[in-house]
Amino acid sequence: MSSPSPSPAAGLLSLPPEILCMLPSFIDDIETFTNTSSSCRYLYNALKHTHPKTILRLAAYSGRALFQPHPTFLVTITARSASDWALTQPNRDETLCKAFSGGIDSLYDFCLAHGTLTLDQIRKTYKQRFSIINRLSGSVQQLGWKWELHPGYFEDIHDPNHKPTKKKRRNDRKPPNLWIETALPAFQLIIYGELFARTMDAFLSDSEGKLLPRFSKNTRMEYLRTLPSSNTGWYYDFVHLLEWVAVKPWWELKWERAIRHYLDPEYSREDMCVSEDSMHGGNGDQLLQSLEHARRVRRVRDPKKARLLMEALAMQGLDGMGLMLCKRPDKLWGQCLERARRINEQVARIEPSVCEAFEMPDMRRELASVWKEFHS
Repeated sequence: MSSPSPSPAAGLLSLPPEILCMLPSFIDDIETFTNTSSSCRYLYNALKHTHPKTILRLAAYSGRALFQPHPTFLVTITARSASDWALTQPNRDETLCKAFSGGIDSLYDFCLAHGTLTLDQIRKTYKQRFSIINRLSGSVQQLGWKWELHPGYFEDIHDPNHKPTKKKRRNDRKPPNLWIETALPAFQLIIYGELFARTMDAFLSDSEGKLLPRFSKNTRMEYLRTLPSSNTGWYYDFVHLLEWVAVKPWWELKWERAIRHYLDPEYSREDMCVSEDSMHGGNGDQLLQSLEHARRVRRVRDPKKARLLMEALAMQGLDGMGLMLCKRPDKLWGQCLERARRINEQVARIEPSVCEAFEMPDMRRELASVWKEFHS
């Protein structure tokens, strides 16, 4: 009677870790990888140091199943590491611009080729998907409803005597990007921050010189010029958003007023911004003095610096959005809060005149310039 053949698991566990670390090259997707690594401690220890490039490849194979909207979600996770690669040499800036010109699919290929990803990043971003992205996209959805129900909602938003009518619009100028897929404008805003966060960090650390690598204004505007769009109704970019909210040349861009509801403390609603009186440092001083509610406290800080602080926080990608959307600092993780403290100190040291420098990443101003280009 022949002896039973050893099980595949027993044969796999008999291999040394040096051989098992090659196993991810033969795995087809991230689900199989996580199931394998979590099956026993021996495999977990052998696979826990898998290269981030390999993790990204496995995640890409599971993109349509686990990372929706695809490929925007994976671009959001990997944009910062890919932009770091582009900053290492000046000529790589052109490669990034070419990726912008090809739309979201081209940018996705760029991130796959030059970005990295870890399991910790995947877990963290999935949590932020529900706590940050969904909440941000919900704000965009609310703006769409108000635009639809109140024809003058954004026109006279600064007039205290203005009372929007309750009459519903009867024309065809509905905001499709807010009604069909509200998460994508939020993703596009976050991708901008992830791509150019290092540029804002360089500006805050070295606002006068060029000691630190940074992306030029033209590179940033190229991203805004070529935001992905599709005839199938899946992608709607910020330029399309401007098409229906900026209709009279003598008004301030109504898109700018709309987006301030969840980016600018002067216009934000009480449940969408960090409260000044709830943010304190270790010495009892107020941590972020410009992030008070407009309905509670009038801003006494230089408005240019206050705007710069908001831009700097928004440029931190998902972490920055989480800071601005969170009302309770105890819900923030320590590294994010420490980064906010550092940014606040850097902004305080910058001269007010420097805040007007156009080389500073400023999505609202750059997007307004792009809009003028398209309508000149």
